[in-house]
Amino acid sequence: MKKIETYQCELCGTEYKDKKQAQACERGHKKNLRVAGKEYSENDKYGFPEFVTVASEEPSLSAVYQYSRLTDESFYGGNHE
Repeated sequence: MKKIETYQCELCGTEYKDKKQAQACERGHKKNLRVAGKEYSENDKYGFPEFVTVASEEPSLSAVYQYSRLTDESFYGGNHE
């Protein structure tokens, strides 16, 4: 039997054999993120915003994510309409 030790980034879950690589991964992620804005579509029947803006501690760094509803209802455990 062989013991295998790995290190895992606590933010994304990626596993590494080397501790320094896992620490570098953790340092590379943006932290203290906040939702800075939301845009809703008038046609959305599920209540989620179509666009979400996420801002970091640095005012010049933000990201915009577009909501896309999954069509595979089995992912949700059934049809919830």
